Amino acid sequence: MTEPLAAPGTSERPSSRTPTSWAALGVAGGCYLVLSLVVWWGIWSTHPSSVTVCGCGDESLFLWMMEWPAYALTHGQSLFYSHALFHPQGFNLLDETSVLAFSVPLVPVTWAFGPVASENLVLLLGPVLGALSMFWFVRRFVAWWPAPFVAGLLAGFSLLTIGTLTAGWTTHLFFVFPLLAGVLDELLFVRRRSPVVLGALLGLLVALQFFISTEFLAIGACTFAGALVVIGLWAILFHRVALRAAASRLGRGALSAVVVGGVLLAYPVWFAFAGPGHLVGAVWPGYPAGLAGVAWRQFFVLGPPHALSTLTRLFGGYQGTPLEDPEYVGVAVIAVLIAGVALWRRDRRLQLFILLAVVAGLCSLTIVPGSLGHGVGGNSALPWVPWDALRYVPVLSNALPARFLSMVVLCVAVAIGLILGHVRTSSEATLRARGLEGQNPGPWRSARLWASLLGLVVAGISLWPLGSQLVGHVPLVTQDVVVPKWFMDVAPHLPPGEVLVTYPAANGGAPIPAAWQAIDKMSFSLVGGTGPAGVPQRVPIGRAGYVAWGALSEDLSSSVLQPRTVGALRTALHGWGTTLVVIPDQPELPAYATGQHTGAAVALVTAALGEAPRYEARAWVWSVPRALSPPRPITQVALQACIPSGNFPTGRRDRIPRCVLAAQAVHDQTTVGGQG
Repeated sequence: MTEPLAAPGTSERPSSRTPTSWAALGVAGGCYLVLSLVVWWGIWSTHPSSVTVCGCGDESLFLWMMEWPAYALTHGQSLFYSHALFHPQGFNLLDETSVLAFSVPLVPVTWAFGPVASENLVLLLGPVLGALSMFWFVRRFVAWWPAPFVAGLLAGFSLLTIGTLTAGWTTHLFFVFPLLAGVLDELLFVRRRSPVVLGALLGLLVALQFFISTEFLAIGACTFAGALVVIGLWAILFHRVALRAAASRLGRGALSAVVVGGVLLAYPVWFAFAGPGHLVGAVWPGYPAGLAGVAWRQFFVLGPPHALSTLTRLFGGYQGTPLEDPEYVGVAVIAVLIAGVALWRRDRRLQLFILLAVVAGLCSLTIVPGSLGHGVGGNSALPWVPWDALRYVPVLSNALPARFLSMVVLCVAVAIGLILGHVRTSSEATLRARGLEGQNPGPWRSARLWASLLGLVVAGISLWPLGSQLVGHVPLVTQDVVVPKWFMDVAPHLPPGEVLVTYPAANGGAPIPAAWQAIDKMSFSLVGGTGPAGVPQRVPIGRAGYVAWGALSEDLSSSVLQPRTVGALRTALHGWGTTLVVIPDQPELPAYATGQHTGAAVALVTAALGEAPRYEARAWVWSVPRALSPPRPITQVALQACIPSGNFPTGRRDRIPRCVLAAQAVHDQTTVGGQG
């Protein structure tokens, strides 16, 4: 029975004598692993249990996510909900980037070597899995193995994947989607296996992607739905007989997938949408839908560092030179795609994947003012983009347009693999037809050799944009995960039930203290955090103090150093059930681990509690009593006068607390004297 998408003879599917064997997968996987080791050499040549991209930025939250299942399973707590972060309200992990698909299987590694080692394993194996799954998928159609190998490189080691992994964003691993596409191909076209079995595999893969990223699952579902619509329309027009058989198999497979996926995901899906701590309304309230889109020109040319690439440094904390724009495809690759679809017009499969790449690229654009692409010269000229309609679709409306780049990368990789297969087979057939080999062929008169060389040249052209950008950045910059002395020496020995407020604040733009908490094996609960649960509108207790304390980690302004801020922080500390406030005092720590205004933080806490801190293990520490003493006001002028121009004064470290307490005493005396 003819396949709906491929005219006879236009796609080279390996024969039954040359299947994608385990040996081929092993060799390809070994090559990908070596390349990944080169990329992450800074980790694996040093101490994988303590060195990673950075113990800062969003990487801190992902380190926390790697530790939580190990802690939860040994303490009988939920994998989906925690009060250890965002205390006291807690948060729903399924509404955050919890990557349970990685953290749960790696629990033994986390128990033995810590969350940094587990995170590093994901960073190492993520590109390998992405490349290997693409190799397996393209190998189904192309017998010449360099073609699927190149497709794997383009998918697993793309600028999007490597660039976002420098921020620790392990949600940006897309190895599930080629597997899903392969199972659908087997279900609809190959038809060698039971649709019930294939449907069960679909259900398992969907569940796996759910626990990697629900956002990318929604985007992938849109892409696969679009592909099925195109296939269905083509079949209606030209292959109605085949459509009936495919529809029957698809129906049985879909039923099996729903059953298996329903069993695995019924409770998690309910928990994410209706369970404790689930998000209500927009994930990021106050931000316009489609804020993070891309500029269309960046697909073709490289310019100054684009906002989407610098965003990974801003929030991710990567200390090396940022990679180029992840949406960059390059003129060379685009030329290969155009030439390929022009030369092999009858390959419906090739046409499908190029069409999907174009549509996904359009969906990644946005015209929202202030978007990542706005101002670069691309989106400002577009009066309408698909996201203007997609942003009204439930669930999908909370995704970021730029996430559609994942589908662009995958579809381009498949298309390049198919084109390379065509280059190899077509050129060999042409050379043979022109009598290159003749009656006495020699080593330099081999049609297969010259066809292979031509295929390798096209492969080099296709890989050039990616390789030229990665060469200058590999191996990626890595560094030790630095933990302040107090959190190494004192925190692990705290009694149960301690609730900490730290500086830098856990909600100060990047949850750096979350990494300290993870490395300390969750020996305390932490107030604050970042992500959707950390949006001030979702903080039910002490919101004013929460906002002020987070802002102090980023920017010191006169609006923060006011008496009302002191009162708001005092109310918040009591409402959160805080037992300890800890401010490390180690100038040698990296800047991201010290905050920008430590002196101001010490002054505010001293004024809020009306007590001097103790100094232990190179940190300022306040014990917060359950019943606070009456507030002791202080004027804004007196508070600012106690804060030195630098981060901390030289000499006596108790200068700031003593100054604040003295100013409060003077204020008390003045008030009493005035009343008398």
